[in-house]
Amino acid sequence: MIPRFILLALAGRPLTVYGDGRQTRDFTYVTETAEYLLKLALAPHTAGSTYNVCRGEEVSILDIARTIVEITGSRSEIRHLPARPNDVLRLYGDPGRLKKALGGSPSISIDDGLRRTVEWFRNSVPLTESLLASFSEREWEALQPEPWMALAKSRAYSG
Repeated sequence: MIPRFILLALAGRPLTVYGDGRQTRDFTYVTETAEYLLKLALAPHTAGSTYNVCRGEEVSILDIARTIVEITGSRSEIRHLPARPNDVLRLYGDPGRLKKALGGSPSISIDDGLRRTVEWFRNSVPLTESLLASFSEREWEALQPEPWMALAKSRAYSG
């Protein structure tokens, strides 16, 4: 959802939120997620245990959309469509075990993580009509990965 919102906002296109947008998630910035997964893998005392690599903070899908529009300086509207079938309304974790095991947990704020992500997309993913046209309003029915992933990979390997 975040990559799609960013690309659509950068192009000035509407962002689609399903339902009322009050569904929540516990987002972590990708480099912090990777960092903590590596720490867990390398720490001998964490082997065989389960940890939530999370911030322990909920943020709504609608707030993510609004923040991305603000960060990109876009005039994109946020439009609502009917809720997705079987959508999870709340999804967040408790980082308590992670903090106890490693002395910390992901802490990059939503705003900072989104700013970094928007900058990465601006520099790494070309906005083309074919890319934007490939977004489906019922993306959960798609069986293929998002096209921006292939574009970013090919660009990374070509230069």
